[in-house]
Parts: sequence; C-alpha cells; structure tokens
Amino acid sequence: MKKYLIPALMIAGLATASAVQAQGGRNGHFRGGFPTFESMDTNHDGFVTGDEMSARGMERFAKFDTNGDGLATFDEMVAQATALIRQQIERLDDNGDGMLSAQEMRPPRADEQFAHADTDGDGKLTEAEYNAALPGR
Repeated sequence: MKKYLIPALMIAGLATASAVQAQGGRNGHFRGGFPTFESMDTNHDGFVTGDEMSARGMERFAKFDTNGDGLATFDEMVAQATALIRQQIERLDDNGDGMLSAQEMRPPRADEQFAHADTDGDGKLTEAEYNAALPGR
C-alpha cells in the first residue's frame, strides 16, 4: 500500500491545484494555492495572529485524524487523500465518465496566462518573462 501513497498525494496535489485555479479559489479561501489573508483573519480585525495560523493548522490536522486520538495514521491519511482525489475527479470530470483527460486537467485560462507572460509575443518565455509572471512578483 505504501507504494501508492506518493502517487496518490501527487495526484491529489495536482487535482487540488487545478480545482482551486478553476474556481478562483476554493470558496474564495485560496489564491494561488495559498489561503487568502481574509480566510486566515478569522476574527476579521485586519490582522493574522499566530493563534489564528495555529488554529488553521489544527483544523487541517483534524481532517486527517478521523478517530480523534491526536495522531494521523497512514490509513487515515490515505483515506483523506482518496476522498480528496475522488472530489477533484468529480469536480473536473466535464463529461462524467469517471476519468480525467489531459484537457480536463488542464488549468483554465492556461493559454491566456501564457500569452500574458509572453510579453514580447514570440511564443516562448525567457527566464525573465517566466520569473516576472510568478505570483508575488
């Protein structure tokens, strides 16, 4: 079973990233795969405290620790990853066949994003164009 964990987690990560991008963020709580400031500022005071960040981490841990014993076992993590993968496949599966094609997994607006990054319009990205297009730059 261990040989399936890494590929399952990789698929979950790819599917999550695609779904988050497709939705513009999961319910507006993510931007670029990271929680938004607004979702982290749980008391809406305009600041994110260490307690708010810690609480967020505990919420995420609790999703894995399904029996509430304070430990996330291999089986609990695999179950969570499997559930996430199942949700992402259902969300991205445009034709409802239970499988994802390369087109269904392709991030929406990929061509538009590439064109925006390709500032000189030559159909390829220089290192400078690539780096300038990264989030937070």
